Amino acid sequence: MSDTRDLLLEIGCEELPASFVEAALRALPELVHKKLTELRLAHGSIRALGTPRRLAVLVTHVAERQPDLEEDVTGPPTKAAFKDGVPTKAAEAFASKIGCSVADLRRVETPKGEYLVGTRREAGQAATNLLADALASIITAIPFRKSMRWGTGEFAFGRPMHWIVALFGEDIVPVEVAGITSGRTSRGHRFLAPETISLARADAYVDTLRAAHVLVDPSERARVMHERLLEAAKAAGGSLIEDEFLIGENLSLVEEPHVIIGGYGDEFLELPERVILAVAKGHQRYFGVRGADGALLPKYLSVVNTALVPENIRRGNDRVMRARLSDARFFYREDVAVPMADRRTKLGGIVFQKRLGTMLGKASRIERLARELGLLLSLPEATVMAAASGAHLAKCDLVSLMVGEFPELEGEMGRAYALKQGVNPEVAHESMAGLSFFHAVAQAMESGKLFHIDLNAQRIGRYDQDLRFGSEDVRQAFLLVRLLEGTMGGERYRGPRHFDAHAYRTEDEAGVWEFAKGCMRTYKILAARAAAFDRDPEVLDILSGQENWEVDPLTAGYTREKAQRLRSLPLDPDGLARRGLRYERLDQVMMEHLLGVRH
Repeated sequence: MSDTRDLLLEIGCEELPASFVEAALRALPELVHKKLTELRLAHGSIRALGTPRRLAVLVTHVAERQPDLEEDVTGPPTKAAFKDGVPTKAAEAFASKIGCSVADLRRVETPKGEYLVGTRREAGQAATNLLADALASIITAIPFRKSMRWGTGEFAFGRPMHWIVALFGEDIVPVEVAGITSGRTSRGHRFLAPETISLARADAYVDTLRAAHVLVDPSERARVMHERLLEAAKAAGGSLIEDEFLIGENLSLVEEPHVIIGGYGDEFLELPERVILAVAKGHQRYFGVRGADGALLPKYLSVVNTALVPENIRRGNDRVMRARLSDARFFYREDVAVPMADRRTKLGGIVFQKRLGTMLGKASRIERLARELGLLLSLPEATVMAAASGAHLAKCDLVSLMVGEFPELEGEMGRAYALKQGVNPEVAHESMAGLSFFHAVAQAMESGKLFHIDLNAQRIGRYDQDLRFGSEDVRQAFLLVRLLEGTMGGERYRGPRHFDAHAYRTEDEAGVWEFAKGCMRTYKILAARAAAFDRDPEVLDILSGQENWEVDPLTAGYTREKAQRLRSLPLDPDGLARRGLRYERLDQVMMEHLLGVRH
């Protein structure tokens, strides 16, 4: 007989929400590994498997028996264990606890003094005697954002449980949870194979369920889903609009993915493409289809859990999709009827941040900043004017009906409405994100990075208003000071070390101009603190031993966690580990200077 067997645990329940399935499958491998380690049962790989209707874990090569245990255990100090040479109750209790006699205890000298030490010996038990309680505890430990009770019991789970399968090789592990006793009987697909299934062995689980129209392995289910989506898109006369989010969402909604092609009518194509896709994605979890000419086709792909009566499903889906698009078309037509500029005053009623004013104030700062930044960098007048005009319209779509329904379309709807209302295309484009303007700014500043001005008001405002801010805000402010100094001085900053904007990849370079022009008091304070960092003897001493680093660690995206991992590397302990320690200290000193607590 082999010394190992495969172990299977399956919990069958009513359909779980997709997020519950994903969270449980992330937690199961660690729960199982931790429990088997506690039991001293060696094992192979751990696979978390599951669908909306079941959660399972399959462990290969689990040892049939624990190894015998023999370990030294330190007990009480000798002076407490004996009195006048006679063992005290402390010595007797310690000997009884580890299963030996007092005579078997040894005296061992430690840094804390002399202690009694005994050897605990424990014969390994059969895995079959241990797994029942272990599997029950694993079931009760599976985390759910919300749990529910059912019947008259007090046990809580993500959804009511209906069956448990627990097999160790071919043998049933007797587990009882919530009044349900484990066996070898599982169930197939609710609609395509509703009969019960008897599992002969643990290692036959995946294949047996597949034959019953249940793809219990999430990776296999995702692959099959994608293949069928591609086939359906081709059958619909186009190509699939790929969307990893929708793959993940539908993955935990079905046990075997089937795809239905639906449609919604050409009249809805007057809507911007992103609106149609947002309706399909946000409300229905449908995929879009693009034609050979690149245009959106009036069709969608729906992933469903059954192949039975697809026409009924298609009719229902079409009816719902048309209703959703009718609502979106109403929003679109109502929004287009109101000029973008007329919406601007309504931004005064939206609070951006309690101590930083309204969205109207933020939009005004964006407009002013676009002009000043363009002039400071001597950008072409046409580019600056387009950016300023676009900035004037920016944020106006926040008060539109469409963005109220689909917040993720902010900016995109502003551009669409501006184009529909005859605004200059370049201005309309800048009203969305200012991409061409910021690209010109990025080239002028040699940062090689696109960025967005409107992301900076909140961070900069924190400093100016003396609000609370985190370490990442301080670290970015430090680099903004460096970038500002280098740009205003006509050359990139070079001091005791080279701060490289390419390596740091911050999205806040543009904010330094508002930082400098509108918050000069704060800038001067931080600039003075940054200069103090440059002169700090400890910093200069640390940097003198950098061993020719090509990129400064403060700008290379390092974190404290990375520094800690460097210290744990077995290779080159005197090099890599020392670098990690130095970086951590540099980071600490920098924070002390910028927070004004370094003396």
